[in-house]
Amino acid sequence: MLAKKFRLSRKEINIIHKKGRRLSAEGVAIKCLANRLGFCRFAVNVPTSVSKKATERNRIRRLVYAEIGKNKPFGNLDCLISIYRPMDENLLREKIKKICLNI
Repeated sequence: MLAKKFRLSRKEINIIHKKGRRLSAEGVAIKCLANRLGFCRFAVNVPTSVSKKATERNRIRRLVYAEIGKNKPFGNLDCLISIYRPMDENLLREKIKKICLNI
């Protein structure tokens, strides 16, 4: 799990939805917006279209946060990561690693 200073609030998520730039790959999309802090902050969105069960969506969310924690990107961006389709854990981890390296 990421420390609270590396996570975004709901208010900040809404700003990213309005003003952020979107990059997407198979089943994963990321919206980024520059911030004035010296580090990146993240939020993860897993809609009910991925899974109807909250426990499964929370597990996916925890996997993404854990992978971000391992591969902390440098920079000053606020990032909203959205998972749009179900996928294998290993595939999801690979995609998140690529995202972290490209930020």
